[in-house]
Amino acid sequence: MMKAIIIDDEKKAREGLAAILEMLDLEVELIGTADSLQSGSRLLKKCSPDVVFLDIELQDGLGVEMLDNFKERKWRTIFTTAYGHYAIRALKLKAYDYILKPIDPIELEDTLYRLNEELFLERFQLEAKPESRLSIPTSEGLRVIQTGHIIRLQSENNYTNIIIEDEKDLLVSRTLKKFEEKLISGFLRVHHSHLVNVKKVVEYVKRDGGSLTLENGDSIPVGKKYKTLVEKVLLQWTTNV
Repeated sequence: MMKAIIIDDEKKAREGLAAILEMLDLEVELIGTADSLQSGSRLLKKCSPDVVFLDIELQDGLGVEMLDNFKERKWRTIFTTAYGHYAIRALKLKAYDYILKPIDPIELEDTLYRLNEELFLERFQLEAKPESRLSIPTSEGLRVIQTGHIIRLQSENNYTNIIIEDEKDLLVSRTLKKFEEKLISGFLRVHHSHLVNVKKVVEYVKRDGGSLTLENGDSIPVGKKYKTLVEKVLLQWTTNV
């Protein structure tokens, strides 16, 4: 889930942006808001957001001035402002985007989709850590599975069906979202109901909406909003010719 902070001296602007974030088809958690450079700086020092929505002209100074105090910032900055003449300065400060008020929800959604993909690709490192083991609760206790043996996971309402190499499927009383949070390295959400082990993918077919063929022969649909990310991950994971 993407963590966000809003820094804007207008209450209505903060509330309006928060409302837009809540209605978008993206998982964005608003972890804090501030109404000035001073309170915004304090918030950034104690929080670790992925993205900061920053107004340009605040009551106690310019938003671009605050960034000068955070040379080694890890978050992305999206300026939200009614003024267009700060755009060049914002770009020099490596702002991720510059959105004019009133904020267009569609424009914001497009920006956040791009950012969400970038954040995922940064975290998605197939060789970054050794194969892990997953403890799964069962009616009799715990089942320990090597994640590399998992082919895919499929949502069954509040349950998740785990398809494992050379074993019977395992139905678990956990949501797919819960597994997605735990299985970052090597697993990719390709549809609202499907999470796949990228190492088990043998083919990506773009026709008829898009689908993935896995090593066990399963064909999994690729959701429209996941297509770009699927292609980027597969290109990162394989040697392109």
